[in-house]
Amino acid sequence: MYRTAKLMDTGNLVVSHVEQENLRERVVWQSFENPTDTFIPGMKMDASLALTSWKSYDDPAPGNFTFRQDQEEVNQFIIWKRSLRFWKSGVSGKIISSDQMTSALFYFLSNFTSNLVHNESSMPYLASPLYSDTRLVMNFSGQLQYLKWDTERIWSLIWAEPRDRCSVYNACGNFASCDSKNDIMCNCLPGFKPSLLESWNRGDFSGGCTRKSILCGKNTESDIFLSLEMMKVGNPDTQFNAKNDMECKIECLDNCRCQAYSYEVSNITRRGGTGSSVCWIWSEELNNLQEEYDSGQNLFVRVAISDTESTTRNCETCGTNMIPYPLSTGPKCGDPMYFNFHCNITTGQVSFDAPGGTYRVTNIYPEKRKFIVQIKDANNCGDRSLQDKILQFNRSSPFKVISWCNFGQANFSSDLSFKGEDEFEIGWDPPPEPTCSSPTDCKDWPNSTCNSTGDGKRRCLCKSNFVWDSLSLNCTQGKDMLLSKSMQ
Repeated sequence: MYRTAKLMDTGNLVVSHVEQENLRERVVWQSFENPTDTFIPGMKMDASLALTSWKSYDDPAPGNFTFRQDQEEVNQFIIWKRSLRFWKSGVSGKIISSDQMTSALFYFLSNFTSNLVHNESSMPYLASPLYSDTRLVMNFSGQLQYLKWDTERIWSLIWAEPRDRCSVYNACGNFASCDSKNDIMCNCLPGFKPSLLESWNRGDFSGGCTRKSILCGKNTESDIFLSLEMMKVGNPDTQFNAKNDMECKIECLDNCRCQAYSYEVSNITRRGGTGSSVCWIWSEELNNLQEEYDSGQNLFVRVAISDTESTTRNCETCGTNMIPYPLSTGPKCGDPMYFNFHCNITTGQVSFDAPGGTYRVTNIYPEKRKFIVQIKDANNCGDRSLQDKILQFNRSSPFKVISWCNFGQANFSSDLSFKGEDEFEIGWDPPPEPTCSSPTDCKDWPNSTCNSTGDGKRRCLCKSNFVWDSLSLNCTQGKDMLLSKSMQ
């Protein structure tokens, strides 16, 4: 039996032989059904087809990434990194268009048989003849790339996913938010803590975060909702028509399994009509969270009030950021000496005011009394003398620079490149006794009373036999005070 190999005009390499019984040619093997890392016009992405990346830029051996149809959802696709989901199309398709493959790509992958409706997108919609100079590549970096041979005779990138570190599937794990603008991109939501602390500190965020306290405490007022703006989030578990936000909120509070809700006003209601608005409910762990997402949704995450407010003097959370005492975002919270922070309620982002300018805060670490800010114009990070010129802290300031310029890159397990702004690590001094105007202001600090100090201000001064411990933020005595001093 003789076999022949023929390279077709379409680019398909076909191996066939002629059956002696009926003299018919039978295809034994063809490259269009056995691709490596590249998909070209004429091929069809069905359940049996997969693209496998190269091992490296110049090594065509099978690599770590595979692109194929999602076996669990219709008209969706997935990239696997060995046995782990690396990217999925339509992660948040029921709420917002997130990580969606465009109709043009669906049309391409279906060998021009898809009847999906075209929508406006960043990638042009092409008639089938115009796809002749295009290809889809599963890159060794884990990025799926759609390329076109342009007039300059080079392959131009038209579309790619995942487009950044936060586009990776559940990049920060459950209950953790991702911000691709930050060097350390992952942050546990307020009221949550890393599930695997050692791994988290090493930059492995895959374990995500877990609640500090269980839902549905001793009374119905033990839980509150974090208001998170412009959030991307995985698909909800249930939905129903709701008249208003309060109905949606009550539905969540009445169900101890409810983790979060989102209320979406219908377009008819916005125009003054009586259209039905929708309440989305999440009863499972929240995944694929990303903040500052352009088409994001307002998300209300349920937490125990004790896990977000250690004292009545704490400022309200700002997006995914807790503002620990004594830091202050307004005149009615925190300590006035630390009123250098501002919360953008539209984006949920915190900024820090210094004499040298206003800077974006990327992370706050209450236990270590430090936070991270981004510096856009630190042209020479090797020159440490610039820190005084840029931030201009005076001697009386409770803030000081600890580390200068990208002090600790996260060890995120992705080949996607990242180049962010330079970052500074800033620490704050332990605070003096809290300010007060009446004895009731001192109720969160036992063994203290509101009295005048030498500078004329009124503070919650410790009673006799007690001394203010600025680390534990309490009036202590005896062994407790000696232990606190030994830890300083």
